Amino acid sequence: MSVQAGNEKEYEDRHNPIWPELKAILKKHGVHNYSIFLNPETHQLFGYVEIEDESRWQAIAQTPTTPQSPRPYERCSTSTNNSTRGSRPSPLVLPC
Repeated sequence: MSVQAGNEKEYEDRHNPIWPELKAILKKHGVHNYSIFLNPETHQLFGYVEIEDESRWQAIAQTPTTPQSPRPYERCSTSTNNSTRGSRPSPLVLPC
């Protein structure tokens, strides 16, 4: 995932600190430490996570997105679909 050029400040303002709902979801899925970083040169985001259990971490992908828990980052980011390990990612460009 990457932040569209020019939207770095908005992305940071929306995600620092992380939302309480996201914090609860991470904790529920056995996450002890979560960090996300922005490479200022490439605008790419990369994350670091410490987990209790691989199966609990994998289950996080099944967490629904509801109107009460939207994904506002989609407004100012470009995502990569990595749903299959080993497959080549396909970019998903989202408008800002």
